[in-house]
Amino acid sequence: MYNNEEDSLVAHLSKENNILNDSINEIMNSPNVVFRAESSDTLFKQYQVLKHVKSKSDTLQKVFEKITTGFFDYRSRNQFYYNGIPGLAEFDTIKYFLKGDTISLPFNFNHRITSFDNIIYQISNYLQALQEKANSTMSNLSKSLKIYENQEIIDSLDRVLSSLQSSINEKYSEASNFEDIDNSKVSFSIKVYHSLHKRILSGIKKKYINNSLSQEKMIELGNTLICYYAFLDSNKTYLDRIDNMHKYWNDSLFTVYRDNPFDFRKLQTKILEGVQNASNILLNHYANQLLNAKTCEQIYNELNKIILLNNRVEFLVKNMELDIVQKLNRALRRERVPNRIERLLEL
Repeated sequence: MYNNEEDSLVAHLSKENNILNDSINEIMNSPNVVFRAESSDTLFKQYQVLKHVKSKSDTLQKVFEKITTGFFDYRSRNQFYYNGIPGLAEFDTIKYFLKGDTISLPFNFNHRITSFDNIIYQISNYLQALQEKANSTMSNLSKSLKIYENQEIIDSLDRVLSSLQSSINEKYSEASNFEDIDNSKVSFSIKVYHSLHKRILSGIKKKYINNSLSQEKMIELGNTLICYYAFLDSNKTYLDRIDNMHKYWNDSLFTVYRDNPFDFRKLQTKILEGVQNASNILLNHYANQLLNAKTCEQIYNELNKIILLNNRVEFLVKNMELDIVQKLNRALRRERVPNRIERLLEL
């Protein structure tokens, strides 16, 4: 007869062992482990150690099943396990095959169950040590996998950056002569490219290709570079459009041509001069903010502000006859502060 305390302990240990077994199965059967296990000696060694730990856990589970299913109702556990539990009573050597070679690896685990004395409590101590060994091995396995995963990410970043850089070099080819061109004749897109390259991109790229950095830092820098490169690559057309936005507003939006009853030439009339002057001030402010942006997020935000400003200007011109637009035009005539103009234009 066994007391209730032992029965309760067996139930608890069986539950703990099941949790351990499930954890080991989950990581051993994960796609990354299955796919990469043989890609590195270290990784495969950790995999084999974990596999051996699982065999110990499986052995314990068989013991728990015998106890809980009534195997020892008419048998003595002490007599059955007089010399300990087979498979858990000796020091082990792990043997496995890798790349055609047979590898023998000592199983560094000092706990054994070699006698029948207080066997349930021996199992409790053994299981606790086995859990620690499994957790340590799974942690090392995860770290080894992380290195490969990070390297794959870095390789992918390199491919994207290479493609983007080739495209940018072609689109911004005139930037190589930036210092020799009159600043007034340099397009806004080239100014943006030169500003970002000089202030930010060259420094980040230099760090990114520095092999002394951690993989995590390289991934962070690679994603930052891609953000800037993608901006330059996809927005050059609109950046060039900003150069002509003042002229477009002046000639196409804020200038109206009406029939002249006394001449064949049209009468030229300026409209919404308050909106035009204020919008020009705000456009210059946004463009300057973009040129001096300190983060990738900021350059996207500043460009988006310019796009919204242009849309707002076009909307106001289209609805110039409305009283509210005329009222806004009067309010903007003497306004020179960008933040106030922004609020009045509801941007």
